[in-house]
Amino acid sequence: MLELVFATVADVVLRWLFSRPIVGLNEIVGMGTGVAVAATFPAGAMQRVNLTIELLQNMFPNAASAG
Repeated sequence: MLELVFATVADVVLRWLFSRPIVGLNEIVGMGTGVAVAATFPAGAMQRVNLTIELLQNMFPNAASAG
């Protein structure tokens, strides 16, 4: 994952200095992020970790507590 961060920073710097992006980096970062996220699922399953995504809880606080 750290490699994706460095590649993104390099892309931003190249765009800013030379107006030349790294070709195909958006696709590489997208696939790399997907692989990194998918790679964490087996580790979580082995440790029997439950994931909770609280994306909309702040927008709908009453609906989240309603059961």
